[in-house]
Amino acid sequence: MKKYLEKCLEKPIKMSVYPDCEELSRAFEDIYDFYIIKTDGLEWLIAEPLMAFSLRFMRKHQRLMKQISGMECALYFKKQSLYIRNTMVEEGIPFIIWDKMVFLPFLNVLVYMRADKALRPVGEIAFLTQKLLLLALYENWQNITVQEIAKILNVTIVAVRKCFDEIQYLKLPIIQEVGRSRLLSIDAVPKKMWIMLEPIFRNPVIKTYKLVEDISADIKAGMSAICEYSGLQDNPYPTYAVTKRDLQRFQIKTREQALSEDEIGCVVYELGYCIDFKGKGVVDPLTVYMSMSEEQKQDNKIKLYIDKMLNEQVWQDCGR
Repeated sequence: MKKYLEKCLEKPIKMSVYPDCEELSRAFEDIYDFYIIKTDGLEWLIAEPLMAFSLRFMRKHQRLMKQISGMECALYFKKQSLYIRNTMVEEGIPFIIWDKMVFLPFLNVLVYMRADKALRPVGEIAFLTQKLLLLALYENWQNITVQEIAKILNVTIVAVRKCFDEIQYLKLPIIQEVGRSRLLSIDAVPKKMWIMLEPIFRNPVIKTYKLVEDISADIKAGMSAICEYSGLQDNPYPTYAVTKRDLQRFQIKTREQALSEDEIGCVVYELGYCIDFKGKGVVDPLTVYMSMSEEQKQDNKIKLYIDKMLNEQVWQDCGR
């Protein structure tokens, strides 16, 4: 069980038998075995039933075990029916099924073990994977784990594992398997890393809105971002970045749309992800570059300031 859990969680754990003298052991004597697990300073309980119980009883048992022990409690099974498995997920009951599935919502862990280990084909890189790789480039990530990245991105471990699967399918030589863990290390020279990544990246702009009113959003994008980085004079109107969850906050879709250049109060880019570069309220430089139109990139004046932005903010400054 210990090795299986370490494989699923991609980290070492400490496991010990729950003391027989405790109240919990007396309440469930001879019908459950109990183990204490320690992960990242958190102690939680595993209860392994020694006989078959209905879901109704297991539901009550799990709640009582949690109450008596004062710890999160996961049920452990050698095998279990699909119905019980799905019901426990719906009800948020933590469980472990040997070599099949691990559901530990208190750790944000949901792992399916498949017999087929082939990586799922990637048609278009996910925006979360693109954001992960950009942060890795800017911050020179070396030997960083799935768990560390999940904390940085504030997403689940499962989501980062999917990003790692994409990266491996795309054959980017930046993930190393060490035992049961996968570590990500990027080329410390930002420009070399960018040359490898640019062909697989996609334009981060999902939709562009031209609004009559200036919404004064938090993050600048497009030409406004280039101007912030390089000193170029901005358009008469600002350009902002929002993500999908910001559309409702700023009521973007219900605001009046500008019908001509003279009416534009601001331009809003809906992005698939947003990186507030160094907390300055400006979209990161490479995302700015990728969001520019081909016409803008070929404009000699704009191209000059784009190059200045990338040289000063990325090629020279990052990776140190």
